[in-house]
Amino acid sequence: MTSTPCRDRAGLAIGLGQGAGIDAMGEPAQGARTRGSHPRGERAPRPPHGATEEPRSPARRSIPERLWGAWATIAFAGLLATLWPAIVLAPSRAWAWRIASTGARLLLRATGTRVSVSGLEHLRAARRPCVVVANHTSELDVFAIAAALPFPLAPVAKRELGRNPLLRWPLARLGILFVRRGSAPGAASQVGLVAERLRAGQDVLIFPEGTFRRTPGLLPVRRGAFLAAALAGAPVVPVAVRGARAMTPRERALPLRGAIELEIGAPLEPGPQAPETAALALLAASRRFLLERTGEPDLASIRR
Repeated sequence: MTSTPCRDRAGLAIGLGQGAGIDAMGEPAQGARTRGSHPRGERAPRPPHGATEEPRSPARRSIPERLWGAWATIAFAGLLATLWPAIVLAPSRAWAWRIASTGARLLLRATGTRVSVSGLEHLRAARRPCVVVANHTSELDVFAIAAALPFPLAPVAKRELGRNPLLRWPLARLGILFVRRGSAPGAASQVGLVAERLRAGQDVLIFPEGTFRRTPGLLPVRRGAFLAAALAGAPVVPVAVRGARAMTPRERALPLRGAIELEIGAPLEPGPQAPETAALALLAASRRFLLERTGEPDLASIRR
C-alpha cells in the first residue's frame, strides 16, 4: 500500500444527532465480545495527553459554562433555521455546499470554538477522488470537518434521514448519499453506490464506526467504505478527530466550551490484490492511524 496526495478543493460535510450523520456500511470487520472493553474489576486506562476525557458533572459546572452551553444551542438552532431554506433554494449543488460550509464556520466562530488542523499538505494537488474516513466522537465532528477540509464531499448517511421531511430536501441538495445499514443482502449494492460516486469524480466522507458513544474509544469499523475505495481504485484519507467528544457531555444536553483538533493522515492507496483483500488492508491501516492519533482505547471487541 502506497500513499498519494489528495485534491485541493473547498467543501463541507453535515450531519445531525447521534449516529445520524455520516454513516458506515457493511458488517463490522472485527469480532465482538459481549459487553465492555475491560475485564471486570479493572479500571479503564486514563487517556493520554491530547485524548478526550470525561467532562465534569453538572453540579461542578459554573454559571458561565451553563450560559455558554445555552448560547451555543441557540446559535445552532438559529443557524439551521437560516441555512436550511437557503440550501434548498440554492441554484446549484456547488452553491448549496458553499452556503453550508460557510454556515459551519460561522457556527464555530460564533461559539468561540477553535478548530486546528494538521496534515493539510496531504490534500494538496491530488489527481483523483478520495474516501475520507474519520473517527466519530460527537455531533460536532461533521461541523469541524465541514469547516476545515479544503474540498467538497459527498457524505454517506443512513437512509432514515432521508425519510424526515425537514431534513430530506436540504441534505439531498447537498449531495448526501443515503444508504441502508446492517443489511448483508443489500450491502453490495450500497458499496456499489459509493464506488459509483467515486468514479464520477466526487469525494466521499464516511464515519466507518457508524455511530458514536459519549465515552472514549474507537468502536468496530465496517469495511464498506474501504471496499468501495478498493473497487474504484480511490485512496483513503484517514482523519483523526480529537476534543469534540468532551464538548458534548453524556449527562446533560448543553455542550461545553472546548477546542477541536483534526489530524489528516497521508492518503492510503489500495493494493493490487483482490478488492476484498485490499479493503481489509486499507481498513487496518486506517484504524491503526486513528488509534495512534486519538490516543483512545481500542473497542474493536465491543458488541453493538
